[in-house]
Amino acid sequence: MLHIPQHLHRHLQSTVADFRTNNLFPNLMNHLNQVIIPLDDKMDRLIWMHTDSGDLTLKDAYLHFAPIGPNISWAQSIWNVAIPPSKSFMVWRLFHNRLPTDENLASRGFQLPSVCSICNKSSESSLHLFLQCSFTTVLWNWHSSIKGHVTVAAAVIYIFNAIWSCRNLLRFEDIIPNLNSTISMISANNK
Repeated sequence: MLHIPQHLHRHLQSTVADFRTNNLFPNLMNHLNQVIIPLDDKMDRLIWMHTDSGDLTLKDAYLHFAPIGPNISWAQSIWNVAIPPSKSFMVWRLFHNRLPTDENLASRGFQLPSVCSICNKSSESSLHLFLQCSFTTVLWNWHSSIKGHVTVAAAVIYIFNAIWSCRNLLRFEDIIPNLNSTISMISANNK
């Protein structure tokens, strides 16, 4: 049955009963009794238990093993028909810490001196650039003082984009941002 060569038989001293009585396989019978052997004359096939069809696709495997992300309630606010996708994408990158600020570049191994291009008073991080910089705090104060019908989500997205645009114009083209023209640009986009 096992096709063990005859010359090895004399070295085999133990029997299955020896293992059973010494409790080396105490749960083996429980496991064996749970195995159902089908009597149908069908080909065996592997079944992925996490789908209804039993088929395994790469997508199914990824969804099963990938960590479940948080439910993002703000996603519907930024991905809106009234907001250009390029503006939404920039905010999405900001919220996912993917904008190439000095801080993010440094965390990826780029060695460079860091200073906010707009105020020259602090190192550049997303927190500073979008919320703490003196230029951006004026924009946020202006936004909070607006009266009238303004779509808040759109206005916030346009402000984030205006800040990023001002930073890039100053850093790469030496164009100093003008607060009044930036506010006018935000107002024009948000109508």
